[in-house]
Amino acid sequence: MPQESELRELFKLKNVNFDIFEMLYSIVCSACSNIHFFIEGERVIFRSSTGFLYVWFSNAADEASRTSPLVVSILSPQRLDSDRFSLVVPCQKGYMHHISITSVDEFDEQFIGWIKDASAFSRYALAY
Repeated sequence: MPQESELRELFKLKNVNFDIFEMLYSIVCSACSNIHFFIEGERVIFRSSTGFLYVWFSNAADEASRTSPLVVSILSPQRLDSDRFSLVVPCQKGYMHHISITSVDEFDEQFIGWIKDASAFSRYALAY
């Protein structure tokens, strides 16, 4: 994984389980073609033609585990209907859907479908 040591340090600083990001990275690389990511401040941005998936850190720590959830923001051309999203915000390119991830178990087929659709939207619709 590119920039792994920098990422590990950032996750340690933010008290977030790095295993969650490693699984997300693996899913994105498997499900999407021609993508790359970069670190911008305290965010990790996955992109093809433009950003489609943003990973950042919540300030709210879980009392039981004392870790903070990873927040994944997914760009979509339309509003997705799911109670899994903590917030949906209209933006210039469509809708940004925010979901807090506390376990790799949350990366199910529905989540992977959202990632694939966001990548395709980024690659084709936003490139023009």
